[in-house]
Amino acid sequence: MSSPPGVGVSARGNSSSYDTTERRFSIDRGRSSLDPDVRKGVHGGTVELDGGRLRLRVLLDRSMLEAYVNGTHSLTSRVYPTRQDATGLRLIAESGAARILELDVWQMNGAYDAHVAPAAYDPPRPTDVDALPNHDFATGDLTGWTVVSGTTFSDGNVTTRPDWGWGGPFYQAETEDDASGHHLWGFNPDRGGDDATGVLRSATVTLGGDGVVDLLVSGGNDPDRLYAAVVRAGDGKVLAKATGRGAEQYRRVVFDLSAHIGERIYVEVVDRATGGWGHINVDDVNVPVRRE
Repeated sequence: MSSPPGVGVSARGNSSSYDTTERRFSIDRGRSSLDPDVRKGVHGGTVELDGGRLRLRVLLDRSMLEAYVNGTHSLTSRVYPTRQDATGLRLIAESGAARILELDVWQMNGAYDAHVAPAAYDPPRPTDVDALPNHDFATGDLTGWTVVSGTTFSDGNVTTRPDWGWGGPFYQAETEDDASGHHLWGFNPDRGGDDATGVLRSATVTLGGDGVVDLLVSGGNDPDRLYAAVVRAGDGKVLAKATGRGAEQYRRVVFDLSAHIGERIYVEVVDRATGGWGHINVDDVNVPVRRE
């Protein structure tokens, strides 16, 4: 392939590209998956072309992607597409015109002469249930949630920021319903920062489906004063809860509450901590809600 200012190969939402201006080859996983737990991003390095020609050998082995550049450099990455039809291949040129000298495409066989299905994320969610109102804060505010007390939670805490400004990315959920990636960041410098406290509560619903609740949580590590909990509405009993781990990067927690199917519950975000790491972040609260 002769090289214009920028050429690339896109497969299954993943893009491998070469920028001739920067002389940089990279793999961009930004659109490779709708699974909110899959880490995305761009990584690469400098590669000099051989006589202006770019030779790529790209191997996609289930979830493993390997790209070899001009026989001298390689990049390895993991991709986990969410769509079963993410099987296409596309060649792209930007700010110029690429001339393809040779192209071979083939399908790998399995290591044991057996067909292997592409790696795909298949979230185990029941289909006969509703979702918690504004479960992923996609409205951009606290619609569907109630501030029970304090000042730490407000519409101003709902953000699309991908990072917190002094470190790395949150890795919040980015789904088909909320491509902008709204999430609840418990640190609001305009409302007291880490010293502010408060309690936020979801709508009260009937737990249905398989009774499995999952959500993204990060922030300070204080299980007694800083946590997201599933609470039984009848008596206020905390059925399950999780705190942060002293990091802004989200992790997913899963609660098996199948023993409580049919009970009225709500999700409560509690911040009674002050000082350093006195905040909690929440996103993508998945509750199987029984249809009334």
